[in-house]
Amino acid sequence: MNEKKITIAGKETKIIYCFATEIAYHDITGEEMSDFMREAFTATQTGVLPDGKKIAMAIMAAHIAYSESMRQEQVINVDDILYKSSSNEIINAFSNLITLYVEFHTPPVGEPKEEEKKGGKKKPKKS
Repeated sequence: MNEKKITIAGKETKIIYCFATEIAYHDITGEEMSDFMREAFTATQTGVLPDGKKIAMAIMAAHIAYSESMRQEQVINVDDILYKSSSNEIINAFSNLITLYVEFHTPPVGEPKEEEKKGGKKKPKKS
């Protein structure tokens, strides 16, 4: 589980990315986090802003996962994100969330590749 400090509506808190984040996002939106992230990556590459509501829900899901993992009350709520946050706070929180998402879905260095797990050595390709 990786975590990052963020500030939303002037309140410092943390977000994490783990399976609980994906579950919370799905519970809130009915959509898979991976689908939204793919959509967000595509949007930013074409110079379009990703869906603001989905950004807010992704940040909230990551905060819910953090709060539940620490067995504590949530520091922020959806209204804080939607009405009380600066654009810089939201951009920073979402950038941190993207970083956590990539870290979570990147296999650790030194992990065997799928082919190596199944049968040892890779078979040479026929020419």
